[in-house]
Amino acid sequence: MWLAIVLTALLLAFNFKFAILKVGTEPLLKLHSYIYVLVSFMIAWGNLILLATLGYWLVQARKMKLETLFYILILEGAVTAVSMGSRAQMILHVAAPFVVYLTHSRELVTSLRMAQWVRILLVTAALFVASLLMVSADRLHSFAQAKPVAAPLPVTSTLIVSNTLIDSAPEQPSSQQAAAVAVLALENMMLAPAESSLAAAALMPPAVPMLHFTALTPAAPPDVAPLVETAEIKRARWKGMLMELSKLVVDRWVGIEGVLAVVSYPDTGWPLFVRSLGERPESGTQAIYQRMSDAQYQTYENFTFMTIPGPLAILLYSNNLAVLMAGLALLFVAGLLAEQLARQMIGNIFTQAAIGVALAYLVVQTNFPRVQFFFFIELLGFIGGLYVARLILTGSTSRLASPAPAF
Repeated sequence: MWLAIVLTALLLAFNFKFAILKVGTEPLLKLHSYIYVLVSFMIAWGNLILLATLGYWLVQARKMKLETLFYILILEGAVTAVSMGSRAQMILHVAAPFVVYLTHSRELVTSLRMAQWVRILLVTAALFVASLLMVSADRLHSFAQAKPVAAPLPVTSTLIVSNTLIDSAPEQPSSQQAAAVAVLALENMMLAPAESSLAAAALMPPAVPMLHFTALTPAAPPDVAPLVETAEIKRARWKGMLMELSKLVVDRWVGIEGVLAVVSYPDTGWPLFVRSLGERPESGTQAIYQRMSDAQYQTYENFTFMTIPGPLAILLYSNNLAVLMAGLALLFVAGLLAEQLARQMIGNIFTQAAIGVALAYLVVQTNFPRVQFFFFIELLGFIGGLYVARLILTGSTSRLASPAPAF
C-alpha cells in the first residue's frame, strides 16, 4: 500500500510538470504511444482503482481503519484534480467510497461513527475548495501563455502621405486597456477563444492612425514585447477566474446541447457515423462535432479547446433510432460486464465502485469513441492484473498461516 501511494504521488507530480494528461493542454513530453496509454490510464483512474482495492483488502484484514481509507482516496482525488487540471476529478474519485458506504454499508466489515463522518466531510470540503482554487489558478497562469496558431500581430506600416514617408507604430495600450484585454483572454475558459480574441482586439487602440494616404505598404512585424504584469492585470485575471467558477454549473450541459446540434444537422447518416468511430483526437478543433456544432474555438499551439457531444449525440450521427437503442444497450452491457468481472475476479466492492464511476464518467464525456474503446481494453487488462495480485496475496497468506512441516 505504501509503495502504491508513493508511486501515485510520483506519477501525479510527473504529470503536473509535463502535462501528460491535463485538461486542454498539449503534452510537454512526447511519450511512445504504448507508454502514454499506460501512464494516462494510471493518472486518470488506475491509481484510484489500485488504492481503493488495496485499501479495502487491508480493511478486511483489520490492518487499516475504514476512515483511513477514506482519507487516502479523498487526498488522492484532490491531488489528481490539481495534476490533471480538472475540477470534476476530485468529485468523481471521492464518489466511489461515499457511494459504497451509503449503498452497501451493511456488507462492509466495519462502520463509521458520526464523529468520523463529520471529520471525513470536513476534510473533503476543505480539500475540494483547495483543489478548486489551485486548478483555477493553474489554468489562469497557463492560459495566459496560450499561443494562437494564427494570432493577429500589430504591424509597423509605412504610409505615403503627400509624398512623405511616415512610420506609424502601434500605440502602447494603457494599463486599463491591458487589464480589459486580460479579462477577455481569460474568457477562453468560458467563451470560445476566437470570440475572446476578437473582443480583445476591439479594445486595443488602432494600429494605423486615420490619415489620408495614397498607398499602404505593410512592413515586417516587429518583435512583440510581453505584456507587463501589472496589479490591474492580476486583479482582472482573478476576476475572470471567479466569473468562470460562478458559471460552472449553468455552462455544463453535456448531452443536451449535443443532441440539439446533431438532430438539426442536415448531413447525418450511416457514413458519418462510421467515420466518427475511427476519428482520432488529433483532429482537435477540426473534428466532426466541432464543425457540426459551429464551435468557435481558436487553434492554439499548446492548448486544445473542444466542446463535447456525449454518447447520444454520436449515436445519432447515424440518423437511425435503432442504432441509438443498440448503441446504448451495448454501452450498458459493456459497463455491466466490467463490474461483474471485477466482482467475480477481485471480490472487492471498492474496486467495483471505482470502476463504475470511471465508466460512467467516460461514457458521459464521449467525444471520440475510439478513446472509450481503448480505455475499456485497458480496464479489462487492469482487472486481470488485480486478479493476479489477489492470487499472489492470498497464496502468500495461506502459506504463512499453514503450520510448519514436521521433521
